[in-house]
Amino acid sequence: MAVEAHALVEEVERAAERLDALRGSSFVFWMDVHGPVRCPGPDLTAAAVAAYGDVTRVTGVDPVEDWRSEVREAAHRMGHFHRLFRGAARKEPEFLVEWVLEIIEDTLGTVRGAGRVTHRPAGWYAALWEDRVLVTDEWALVLSLTNDS
Repeated sequence: MAVEAHALVEEVERAAERLDALRGSSFVFWMDVHGPVRCPGPDLTAAAVAAYGDVTRVTGVDPVEDWRSEVREAAHRMGHFHRLFRGAARKEPEFLVEWVLEIIEDTLGTVRGAGRVTHRPAGWYAALWEDRVLVTDEWALVLSLTNDS
């Protein structure tokens, strides 16, 4: 499979920009992708190190079973007041999260392994952050969710 890494990164950036435009709802956050890179094997820590490159020092990865639910829950934790919003006020941010989850697998293939990444220095780039390493048969990437507000 020929991965269109540039297209994947651009799609995530577009979704993140739209989320940023919705910041007034206090539901939203920023998403970013480190990678994708060729997967160095099934080891999640090695995959996270490869995806980050020289950006940070990975100190560990806690494996997760249901990566999609983990990302959804992290997205909700990023929005301080998300429970105050119902209906239409929540639809677009939730749609954008689902869109990103879909385009990752549509572009890279089925995610076979995932984990929550810890790194040093902890919290080095945002007030709130959660990173997930995602590994397919051929690719690895780190999906970062952050909130500075």
